[in-house]
Order: sequence, then C-alpha cells, then structure tokens
Amino acid sequence: MKRRIVRAGLMATILLAALATNVFADIPDQNNTFHGCVQNGSNFFNGWFLFGSSKGSLRLIDTERGQSCASNETAVSWSANGATGPTGATGPVGDTGPQGDTGPQGPSGPQGDSGPQGDTGPQGASGPQGPSGPSGAIGLTGATGPVGATGSAGPSGASGATGPQGDTGPSGPQGDTGPQGDTGPSGPAGDTGPSGPQGDTGPQGDTGPSGPQGDTGPSGPTGATGITGDTGPSGPSGPQGETGPSGPSGPSGEAGLTAYGYVYELSTIADATVVGGADVPFSNNGPLTGVMHTAGTTTIVVPVSGTYQVSWNATITAGIGSAFAVAVNGVVDPSTVVSTVVPTGQVNGTSMLTLAAGDVLTLRNNSAVPATLVLAPGVGVQFTITKLD
Repeated sequence: MKRRIVRAGLMATILLAALATNVFADIPDQNNTFHGCVQNGSNFFNGWFLFGSSKGSLRLIDTERGQSCASNETAVSWSANGATGPTGATGPVGDTGPQGDTGPQGPSGPQGDSGPQGDTGPQGASGPQGPSGPSGAIGLTGATGPVGATGSAGPSGASGATGPQGDTGPSGPQGDTGPQGDTGPSGPAGDTGPSGPQGDTGPQGDTGPSGPQGDTGPSGPTGATGITGDTGPSGPSGPQGETGPSGPSGPSGEAGLTAYGYVYELSTIADATVVGGADVPFSNNGPLTGVMHTAGTTTIVVPVSGTYQVSWNATITAGIGSAFAVAVNGVVDPSTVVSTVVPTGQVNGTSMLTLAAGDVLTLRNNSAVPATLVLAPGVGVQFTITKLD
C-alpha cells in the first residue's frame, strides 16, 4: 500500500512539472487569450489520479501545442486584456480639407427671346487701288501675205546733178539683185532716198570702205494699222494689293435686352389650387437678368424703370369662371384681366406695362372661383417679363 502511494505521488509530480512547462511555454496564446479546463466530477485523467483536483478546479492548457480538455472537463477561455475602458473625450476638429473639384456644368436654361435688330452702319470708304499685275504674253503674229512678183531691172542712166529733195514717191517693186561690182571710190554722201522694198539677199561682197554718214531722210507716212491678231491667253494674275484702311465704324445699333426673367410653377397637391384673390406661387426660376425672384414665392421685382412686356400661360384642370390678372404692388392692372371660359386647358395673356424701379408683380386669381393647376411634371404656370426700352 505504501509503495502504491509513493508511486502515485511520483507520477503526480511528473505530471505537474509537465503542465507547468507547457503553461510557461505558450500561455497565453498569440492572440493574448488564456485557455483552460474546469473539472466536472472524477479526479482521474487518462487513467491517472490527480491529487488536489476536485470538482470545479481549473487547469491551463496550450491549444497551439495540441492540448485539449478531457471528457470530464469543460473548456473555457478568456482574454488577457482587461475590460474596455470608457470612450475618451472627442478631440478638437481637424483643419478643413482642400477644396474639391468643381462639379459638372448644369444644363443650359431655355433660350431667351432675341432683342430687336440694330440699324446697319454706313458703308466704309473703299481702300486705294492695288498695283496692276504684269502684262499678259503677246499674242501670236498673224500670217504674212504672199510676196509680189519681181519686176525686170531697167538700164542704169548717167548720174545727173542732185536736184532738190522731192516728195517721197511710192516704193517701186523690188528688182533682182545684180552681180556684185567692184567697189568704186567713195563719193560724197547724197541725201537718203526713199527706202525700196526689201530685195532678196545677195551674196556677201567684200567690205568696202565706209563712206561719210548721209543726212537722215524724212520719215514716211505711217502705214495703215494691220488687222488685230487674236487675243493671247491671259497672263497670270498679279499679286493681291494691300488691304485699304478700314472705313469709320458705323453708329452702334440699339442695345439688346437689358432686363428679362422667366419663372414657372411645378404644382403639387398642396399648392395646385389657387383660391379666389390669391397669388400664384412660382416654384422654379429660369433665366433671370436684372429681374429678381426667389423660388417658391409669388413676387417678381423689376430692376429699373421702363416699358415691360409681360406674358403668362396657365394650364388648369378645373376653374371655369375664374380669372387671372397681373397685379402691380398689390393692385390689379385692369388691362391684364383674362377670364377662364374653358373647364380644362390653357389660359394665357400678354400685356405691356410701364413700371418703375422696384415695382413688385404677381399673377393673381382675380375672382371668387378657385382655379386648379395641372400637377407636376406638367408646368402649371409660366411667367415671362421682358424690358423693351
């Protein structure tokens, strides 16, 4: 009996040493979590009796080394970290971040009415004439007429005294060229006779000594102008002359629109019915230049004095017997009243009003009969105002 107790004590010591080694090796695990086993009943573990072990006792294990609880134990685990503390106070607000990129361009509003056409300015003065281009090529020469027959040469008479210069007679026909004679001595230079027709070219004779220059005879009459030959092809155009200075600017045309506005109402069930004496609200703005309107309100303010064209169009689903009119500073202008004579459909009006700067306009149900506007997405009312002068 004593031997058995000694043996059991020795085995318990070895087991506790092994457990201690495992605990210090990898406990807690890499997630900072403890794992253990709680004793449910018997003190035997894998056939061994565990001293000091009783129901409810706890032992640590290393799950990363493959250790696990026995069948009579319940596995438990807990974090080595303490409980989460209370949330700290909110820190100060950080600096504002950089400006974001600009968003995409919104769609363009509808095109406003065109202003009246300004008067055309006077025509500027013409610039100076550019230099002439080079002359075109000369046209082809017309065909030469046939040569007349050569007359027979008469005998040479003795040379008489030189008489006075007579009138130039007509040119005689060209005689045949005689044989080249010996060169005689140079006589005194006589007056230049009339030029005869061009004879055939004779053989080249020996060059005689040059005689003195004779006086130049009078010029013969100018012959008749020959038939004009066909016009030659046009020569290339000359270079472009420099542009002349600009003429003075014409007077400025009339100015375009200086003030205009467009507003409209997309009705909902809450505001589709306009009771008698009430003004129509306008939920949206179109283009506004000078004219002022806050979306969702009834009033429209003009910027400067002048004559304005006011146009409106209402689409109703009920309200026959009602009437619409433009009110200026709360007072209906009698020239703008339009009665509703259809149970459903469109009612519209156009008027020209002389307004002062700061005047406030509204579109009013000028009757005791309620008028019901068409619901969105249909446009219940459109209102346009344009300064004309």
